[in-house]
Amino acid sequence: MSSPPPVNPFEGIQLRIIDGIIFGVIILYSLYILVTLPLTPELIGTHPLLLSLLRGSMESILVTGALSHAGKVPLIAAVLAPVPILMVTDPFLFWAGKRLGRPILDSLSGSSPKQIRRRERAERLFRRFGVWCVLFSYFIPFPNTIFYIAAGESGMQFWVFLTADILGTLLWIVLFVALGWSIGTPALAVAKDISRYAGWVSIALIAVVVLISVRNARRQIPSSR
Repeated sequence: MSSPPPVNPFEGIQLRIIDGIIFGVIILYSLYILVTLPLTPELIGTHPLLLSLLRGSMESILVTGALSHAGKVPLIAAVLAPVPILMVTDPFLFWAGKRLGRPILDSLSGSSPKQIRRRERAERLFRRFGVWCVLFSYFIPFPNTIFYIAAGESGMQFWVFLTADILGTLLWIVLFVALGWSIGTPALAVAKDISRYAGWVSIALIAVVVLISVRNARRQIPSSR
């Protein structure tokens, strides 16, 4: 039976400036992804390659693949454009695991028994397959974050992690570029329709984010009964 982590998994650990930088980058990235969410409907039909560079979303990668098939975007650009934004926090997650180890993993699931069990299953998978979990992290039904932190916590060499991370990211991108290439013109038509109603789509996306945030906040409020 799993025992819940301490209320404060970082208790007794002296955090340094480098830890602040690591967490700062991760938090800023999360905020960036949230703030740039409305860019998807705005750019998907007009500047999908730019959207792929800025957000690395699946839909933008798919559309750039369709554009490559139409000869409007170089195939190499479609593949490489989303790499930086998709990988920007990965080294920081690795170093978070290397520096803080178990506490950072415990903090991911908090006190939720369901999330604790999920995190423990991901850790068992990593202990069994190691670097292969990093390589295929996009295809495994667990958050990439757990594998990247576990890689640092396990003592994996950074160059091994980075090589697997780059190859895994490229594999994921190539899959969606190829999918867009195979779909072709219909994917471009759908993208243009989305951009045409970008304003309404943006409002809908923001509303969904707000509702999810409110729901999560309510779940974290302890019951008075």
